[in-house]
Amino acid sequence: MPRRVHASAPLLPLLLLLSTSPLAAEECGWLATSEVDAALPAVAPWSVMVGGAAGSCKFVSAGLPNIFGANQMVKASAKEAASFVRGLRPEMEKSYVVAPAKDIGAEGFTYRPKDDTLSDRSIFFVGHEGRIAVIASLTLQKAVTAADIAGATKLIRAALAIDKDPAALAAATSCPWFDTAVLKKLLPGEGFSQQSFGNNSCMAQAGGSVVIVSIIPGLDPADVRRTSGGQCKREAVAALGPDGEIAWGCEGGRPHAKVSYVNGNRLVEYAFTPDREPTEKERALLIELAQRAPAFASSAP
Repeated sequence: MPRRVHASAPLLPLLLLLSTSPLAAEECGWLATSEVDAALPAVAPWSVMVGGAAGSCKFVSAGLPNIFGANQMVKASAKEAASFVRGLRPEMEKSYVVAPAKDIGAEGFTYRPKDDTLSDRSIFFVGHEGRIAVIASLTLQKAVTAADIAGATKLIRAALAIDKDPAALAAATSCPWFDTAVLKKLLPGEGFSQQSFGNNSCMAQAGGSVVIVSIIPGLDPADVRRTSGGQCKREAVAALGPDGEIAWGCEGGRPHAKVSYVNGNRLVEYAFTPDREPTEKERALLIELAQRAPAFASSAP
């Protein structure tokens, strides 16, 4: 069986945050905004915050921000999807109030913060159907009601239904910011997979190592990089343009290497996180991964 990353509690917020960068609103390929309005009418109208064919969509309501979002993961089999969800529950029970949610799979569950004064305004969902596992969230500026939970459950069922849509499946399991041949050299371990989370992020993993690419829009992407950088070793990467660089050997946190470059008004970052400090060969592969990506080749800086 492919190896799973067992740092389950950190994985959930990671997946929920992968799609938070505000891009130009593209429609969500698996869920119409009108369906969100119908399912969650108390805080309608809703609009797309992050869209795309598959992988991740996020919606926001007018006025005070109410947010619904879902991240889809394609597993190798229905058994693996169920096992993934089942494996997350014990970790979440350590820090959250967990309840079964059989409407989103036999192993499905919801979780909420235990001792948060605003815990009644947020609820998180983990479900599965066929080869698809979904992690979703609903955050409102009011107490979440049983009707809100029922409405969100309907939307999660739509997220799970992409297992029956070949085009959506293909979109969810490919990423224009990855070159698969190079990616597999960088991630040679068991259980290789890659996943797109909307238009602004992708993740690949194998053998406990992870590569995440993030596209961060802004008026001055170079400024974004400067304010987010820590104490690291840095080298310029001319092949990625005048702002291209690689950073590694950073102080604090899990060992990683990060390649970044500025493309128009976007900062593109590739982060490689193994179980130890990346080697020189791995850093070279991370640079090659960025340089050979189809998205880079079609819009080189």
